[in-house]
Amino acid sequence: MIAISSLRRSQAVQREIHHAFKRKDAVGIVRILLRQDTVSPKNSATALHRLARLKGCSKMLIPMQAERDEILMKLVSHLEEWSVDPQFVSNTLFAWSSTEKAIPRCLSMKAAMVLNEGRLSRPLEGQNLANTLWTVASPPAHSEGYSERRDLMEAIVTHVVDACRLSSDKILQLSARELAISLWSLGKAYEQNLLDTTTWLESPTQRLARDVLLAALVKDGEVRPSAFTGRDISNILWSAVTLPSVVPAGVNLVEFFREQILTLAKSSWLTALDLANITWGNHFSFMLGRNLLLRRSYSSKANPFQKCYKALGTTGHYYYDLKELGDSRLERLPLSIRVLLESAVRNCDEFEVKTSDVENILNWSKTSKSQTEIPFKPARVILQDFTGVPAVVDFAAMRDAMARLGGDSAKINPLVPVDLVIDHSVMVDYSRNPQALERNQELEFKRNRERFGFLKWGASAFNNLKIVPPGSGIVHQVNLEYLARVVMGADEKSGALLYPDSLVGTDSHTTMIDGLGVAGWGVGGIEAEAVMLGQAISMVLPEVVGFCLTGKLPAGATATDLVLTCTNMLRKRGVVGKFVEFFGPGCANLSLADRATIANMAPEYGGTMGFFGVDQKSLDYLLQTGRSRETVANVEAYLRAQGMFQLYGSAEPEYSGDIMELDLATIEPCVSGPKRPHDRVAVSELPRDFTVGLSTPSTSFKGFNVDKAEQARVKKFSYKGKDYSLEHGSVVLAAITSCTNTSNPGVMLGAGLLARNARDKGLKVSPYIKTSLSPGSGVVDAYLRKADLLKPLEDLGFFTAGFGCMTCIGNSGDLDPEARLSITLISEFIKLDRSNSLVSIPKLDVSSAITDADLVVAAVLSGNRNFEGRVHPLTRANYLASPPLVVAYALAGRVTIDFDKEPLGQGTEGPVYLRDIWPTSDEIARIEMECVRPEMFRENYAKVISQNKRWNELHAPTGNQFEWSDDSTYITNPPFFSKTQLAPTPLESIKDAYCLLNLGDSITTDHISPAGKITPDSPGGRYLIDHGVEPKDFNSYGSRRGNYLVMARGTFANIRLVNKLMDGKVGPKTEYVPTGEKMFVYDAAERYLQNGKPLVILAGSEYGSGSSRDWAAKGPSLQGVKAVIAKSYERIHRSNLVGMGILPLQFPEGVDADTLGLDGRERYSIDINGGDLTVGQMLTVHTTSKDTPTFGVLVRLDTEVELTYFQHGGILQYVLRKLASTD
Repeated sequence: MIAISSLRRSQAVQREIHHAFKRKDAVGIVRILLRQDTVSPKNSATALHRLARLKGCSKMLIPMQAERDEILMKLVSHLEEWSVDPQFVSNTLFAWSSTEKAIPRCLSMKAAMVLNEGRLSRPLEGQNLANTLWTVASPPAHSEGYSERRDLMEAIVTHVVDACRLSSDKILQLSARELAISLWSLGKAYEQNLLDTTTWLESPTQRLARDVLLAALVKDGEVRPSAFTGRDISNILWSAVTLPSVVPAGVNLVEFFREQILTLAKSSWLTALDLANITWGNHFSFMLGRNLLLRRSYSSKANPFQKCYKALGTTGHYYYDLKELGDSRLERLPLSIRVLLESAVRNCDEFEVKTSDVENILNWSKTSKSQTEIPFKPARVILQDFTGVPAVVDFAAMRDAMARLGGDSAKINPLVPVDLVIDHSVMVDYSRNPQALERNQELEFKRNRERFGFLKWGASAFNNLKIVPPGSGIVHQVNLEYLARVVMGADEKSGALLYPDSLVGTDSHTTMIDGLGVAGWGVGGIEAEAVMLGQAISMVLPEVVGFCLTGKLPAGATATDLVLTCTNMLRKRGVVGKFVEFFGPGCANLSLADRATIANMAPEYGGTMGFFGVDQKSLDYLLQTGRSRETVANVEAYLRAQGMFQLYGSAEPEYSGDIMELDLATIEPCVSGPKRPHDRVAVSELPRDFTVGLSTPSTSFKGFNVDKAEQARVKKFSYKGKDYSLEHGSVVLAAITSCTNTSNPGVMLGAGLLARNARDKGLKVSPYIKTSLSPGSGVVDAYLRKADLLKPLEDLGFFTAGFGCMTCIGNSGDLDPEARLSITLISEFIKLDRSNSLVSIPKLDVSSAITDADLVVAAVLSGNRNFEGRVHPLTRANYLASPPLVVAYALAGRVTIDFDKEPLGQGTEGPVYLRDIWPTSDEIARIEMECVRPEMFRENYAKVISQNKRWNELHAPTGNQFEWSDDSTYITNPPFFSKTQLAPTPLESIKDAYCLLNLGDSITTDHISPAGKITPDSPGGRYLIDHGVEPKDFNSYGSRRGNYLVMARGTFANIRLVNKLMDGKVGPKTEYVPTGEKMFVYDAAERYLQNGKPLVILAGSEYGSGSSRDWAAKGPSLQGVKAVIAKSYERIHRSNLVGMGILPLQFPEGVDADTLGLDGRERYSIDINGGDLTVGQMLTVHTTSKDTPTFGVLVRLDTEVELTYFQHGGILQYVLRKLASTD
C-alpha cells in the first residue's frame, strides 16, 4: 500500500510538472522540484533538462536562481551512487548549461569519477552522448572549472571508445543532429585544449572523432545527406577542418553534401553563419560563382600561434608565451605595445585578427610611422551613468530594431564583461553641514529615479552587465581599487588562461588605470557599444613617446603639481593619438596613487595613454587594496614570464623620437588655469598671472577683458546677517573632488593635516565660500576617520557632500541655494502684494553680487578639467590644484595671495602663513602606513553592490525588450535605428550646405554638448516646461542623455560658446544665414532641417577636446550636420563623428577658414561619391565664395574599418546589420 501510495504521489507530481510545462511556468516548475520527497532525482534532472530548453528560461528564473541552484547541487550528490543512469548524468550537466554559470568543479569531478570507475548503468549513446559532449565543450575557453572540465572530457572520450570496442554499432545509434552536435563538440574541445592534443594522431579522441564523421557518411544505413539541416552540415564541416587528420583518405565531403547544400541554399534554409562555415577553407569552391555567401564570412580558424600556448610554471594556469615567437624584435618593444601584441597573438583567427597584424605589431618601430591599422580586443568595458544610460538606451533600441528586422532580439547582449558605475548624477545641492551627504543622495534619487530604474532593468535584461549603485564612488577610483585585475584569470584557482587586463571606457579619464599597468583608454560611447557587441577596436598602431623620470619629489610638492607639470610639457611636445610610456628610476620613487594621478590626466595632455609598467610598487598596491596574496603571486609570475614586468636598470625599449626627461626634484607647487588644464602656473606666479589676465582680451585662454578702471572694484553683500565683500579673484567655490586626486591617500591625508593645523591655529574659511568634499570611494572616508582628519576638514566647511564626480564635472550646484530660496519666497510675497510683511530682503546673495558687479571670481578644485562654463557658470576663473592647496586658497579667500609674503589670515596667536601649517612628507607617509589598511578595501567592496538601501528598494521594469513611455522626459526611444534596413543605401553627396557654426580653436565636447545646468529660456528648458517639468526638476543635461529630444536641443547650448557668426557675442546662438536672424543654435538647425538644407561646421584646432562624450556627435547628427571641417581633432571625438556617420574633414597644414577668407555665410558642396572613399583621400570643397570657390580637405577616415562604418551610416548600424544577417 505504501508503494502504491508513493507511486500515485509521483504520478500526480509528474502530471503537475506536465501542466506547468504546458503553461511555460518556469518558476512553478522549480517550486514543484523543491519538494524533493515527491520527485525522484532522475525525474528532477529530466525536468531541469526540459526547462533548460524552454525559450527565455534564464530570464524567467532570475527570481529563482538560488532555488534552482539548490536543486542542481542536490542532484550532484546522487552521482556518488553505485549505478548511475547515463540520462541522469546528461540531464544534470545540460541543466547547468542554462544557468549561465560555469559547471561546478564538484559536478565535473564526480561525473568523471562515474565514467572512470565504470559506474554507468549503460554506455553513453544517442542524445545523452551528444548533450554531454556539447555541455562540457560549449562554455567559454578557460572559464571557471576549466581543469575539471578537461578531465571530464577525457573521461567521456575514453568511456565511449571503450564502449565502441565492445559493441561497434553503439556509436551508429546517433541521429543526424546528434552526429553533428557530437562532432562539433569534439572540434570545440580540441580548439579549447580540453583534450590532450600533443598525441592527437591515433589518440582515442581522434579515433572517436573519425568514427562520428564516418557514421555521418553512411549511405546504406539510417543516416543520409537529406537528414541533415544546414546547421548540421555547417557543424560537421567546421569540425572536419578544425580536427586534424579526422577525414579518412578517399572520403569526398564535397560530393557527399553537394546536392543537399544547393537544395538548402535555393530554399533560403542556410544562414550566413552556415554558409561561412561551409565555404571555409574552399571546401565548396563550386559555390563561389552562385553568390550564396552573404557579404562576408564571420567564421574563424584555429589559432596559428597555438605553439605559444603553454603552462605557466607550477601555477596550474596557461598563457600564450610571446617568447615562443622566437623574434628578437620583441625585446625592443615598449611594454604598452607588448600588450597589443599579446592580444593579437591570443586572438588570432585569420579573420578579425590576422597573422599580418601580429607581424605589423612586431615591426612596430617602422609600422607606427606609417598609419598602420591593427585590431585590438579589450578584455572588458567600463561605463559611468551619464554615458552608460545612452549606451543601454541604444542597446534597448537595437533590440527593437533586431526584432523588426526579423532577428532574435536576445542577440543584442554584451559579449565582454561590462561594469557601469553610477557616479555622475549626484550634485552639490547642500554643503557645509553634516546633513549634506544624506540630503544630496536623497535628491539624487528623487531626480533620477526613472534613470536608475532603467539601469536596474538593464542589469537584469542584459548578460555581462554589472551595475555599481550610486554612492559607491567614482568609476575610475572603483576601477583602480576593486575592478582591475591587472592579469585576467589571476584570481582563479587553476586551469585559467592568463592574459593582460585591458579595457576601454566611455569616460576619457579611463586612462587612470594605466598607472596600475592596465592598458585602458577612453572611447566614444558609440565605439564602446560596438566593443560590447564583440567588435574589435580598429586603431592606428600608435607611436610611443618615452618619458624618463628621475629623482624624487621635493618637500612641499605633490603628485598634483607633478601631473600639471607633465601635462604642460606633453601638450607642448604634441602627443595626440600617441601612447606615453613613463619609465626611469624616478618611477620607483612614486607611489601607485601618484602614477594613477599622472595617468588620469592623459586626455589633458592629449595622449591616448599615460602608461606605467607593473613593478613591485604595483604589487604592493594590489595587496594594500585587498587583493589576495595568491592572486598577486599569479600576477607577478605571469608578467615576469611574459617579459612585461618593469625592471629598472635593464635596457630600455625603443621609443618614438626623442625621449622626454623630467627630474622630480625640480617640481614646485603649481595650479593650472584659468580656462584650460594644461595652462600651468607656479603658485608663486599666480597673483601676477591673474592680474595680467584681467586686462587681456577674453578671446585669450588667459584673458577676461576687464577695463582698468573696473579692476579694483569691490562689491559688498550680506550673507546670513553679516557683511562681506567680493573682488576680482575672490574664491567663491573650493572643492576637494575628482578621482584624479581623491584616489591618492598622500594628498588627501595632506589636506586633512593642513586643515587640522589651520583649525588648531584658529583659522576659518569664510562661510559664503561653497566648500565640499567628494571622496572617490568609501575607503577615503574610512581612512580619514581612522586618522582623525575628517573632523578638521568639516570644521573648515569641507563636509562630505557625496561619493561621486560632483564639482569636477560641473555638478557644483548653486553657490548659495539658501539665499536663492529666500529670494524666490520674497518674489512670491511681492506678487501677492505683501511686500511690507515681516520679511527682510537681503542686500545681495553671493551670485547676485558677482553678476551685479560683473566680477571675475574664482573656483579652486582638485579636479582635472576647468574649461569655461564647466565648473560653474559664474566662476570665470577656474584653477586646478592639489587638495592641500584647495584648502589653502579657501582659507585665503582669494587667488591673488602671495603665500610667501602674505598670511592666510589672523590666527589666535597672530598671522598664520602657509608654511606654518603645511604638513611634512614624513608625517603624511607615517599616517598612510598606519591608517590605509587592506581590510578597509575588502570591507568596503564586499558590500558595494548591496549597501545602498534606496537602490535595493527601487522598482525596475522587467522583460527582454524595454517598454518605452511616451510621457517620459528621461528615457525615450532614439531614432538612430528606426530606418535601418538589412542593406545599407549609398550615401548622398553634400550639396549647397549651410554653415551652422564657425568656431575657433579648442572647442571642447563641453561646448558642443554641455553636461551641466539646463536654463529655463534655452530650447531644452522650453521643451521640459512644455512637458510639465518645473525648472527646479530640470536636473542636468548629463542626466537627460537618455532623451534625444532634450539632448538635440542641448547641443551647442554652452553659455560660453564663441561663434564667429555672432560677431563677438558669446553664447549658444548663431545666425540663420538665409535671413540674417540671430537665434539659438537648435532653433536655426530646426529651420534648416524643415527646409531640407544640409549643414556643415567650420572649426579650428583641437576640435572636440575634453570628455569622451558621444552626444557631442549624436547631437550634431540630429541637428542635420553632415560634415565638420576643422584644423585638427581630438582622437575620441573624431572617432565618435565617424560612428554617427558625420564626415570629419581636415584643412591642410597652415590653412583654416580665416586664411581662406571664409566667414561661414557661404554655401558648401562636397562630392563623397556615394561613400566610396579611401583612407587618406583628399576631397574638393566647392563654395559660393568669390575669393575661394574651392579648397582641398583631407578625409579623416583613418582606417578601412572606419570607412566601412561610415558607408553604413555609423558603427552601430553596421553591427546591427551584421548581427541581423547572421541570425
